[in-house]
Amino acid sequence: MTVSDLLGWWGAQRRGSWITQQIRAELDNHSLLTSPAFDKVPIDATVHLVVPPGNDAPTIDEPDVVASVVDTAGSEDEPPEVGLPVGSLHSALAGIDSLPPSATFEQAITLMAINDYSQIPILEGPRKLRGAVTWKSIAKTRHVSPDAKLSDAIVDAPAVPYSLDLIDILPLLEESEFVLVKDETNKIAGIVTASDVAGAYGSMATPFFLVGELDQRLRQVIADSFDVDQVIEWCDVDNLRGITCFDDLSFGDYLWILRNPKAWELLGWPLDRKIFTDRLDEIREIRNDLMHFNPDPLPADAVQKIRYAINLVRECADSAR
Repeated sequence: MTVSDLLGWWGAQRRGSWITQQIRAELDNHSLLTSPAFDKVPIDATVHLVVPPGNDAPTIDEPDVVASVVDTAGSEDEPPEVGLPVGSLHSALAGIDSLPPSATFEQAITLMAINDYSQIPILEGPRKLRGAVTWKSIAKTRHVSPDAKLSDAIVDAPAVPYSLDLIDILPLLEESEFVLVKDETNKIAGIVTASDVAGAYGSMATPFFLVGELDQRLRQVIADSFDVDQVIEWCDVDNLRGITCFDDLSFGDYLWILRNPKAWELLGWPLDRKIFTDRLDEIREIRNDLMHFNPDPLPADAVQKIRYAINLVRECADSAR
């Protein structure tokens, strides 16, 4: 089934931290896991429900997934796993063109040129990686020896498991500009380049910065409208969190304050309190997804909602001055 279909069994559409923990724990209760791990591949990827492998079972390279299911099953207080996995990029498990060590320069050059590749993996089998050839290695090898074979141009090619955090491959990308990706069976199943990673983080940048701007504007509105003692009374009456100033407030605190009828009346904005705070609650969930590196794309209208909220807060704040 697809990851999306699996999430549907739990009434979910996206992989938030806590729904992911719940699914892992409930699968573990039935001695099941998914192969590949459902939280480390794109949402439209296909996964299989499998029994965790025993010593005599075919190798499935998922010890980290098995451990994480066991670890999270008994503790609801376990902090959510944070990190964008390599497998969340579509190119990571999308298949790959390769050549055997016996291939010719002409084969490699043609395959790279016709597909606009910068490198080609050299494999002796789906799981036996010899390395890769690149435009640079081909040029250097043929310059040194016009009679060289393609096998002489093979250079080391880093290979990583699809479950690895994306941030952990950045040093490899800086050195090699690409990494090959192994699937749950240790097969070389795809490639991730520096441009793939830049695109992944770049897609998060706009909503990330917009949420940051909205956070700052809401904090300024609250600082301009209320005394800090009032805010502490609303958000930390027992002093359990140690709030002492407006900078200690979270996005959830802004929402809590603005949902307070007394605070809303003091604010004096000509808006419906429920409609406005319900929208802020939607944005809070978007913010949480960004902070926890949810691998699923944000809803199509997420950025628009944040922009509209920023504009509305700015207009109301300006009119109140």
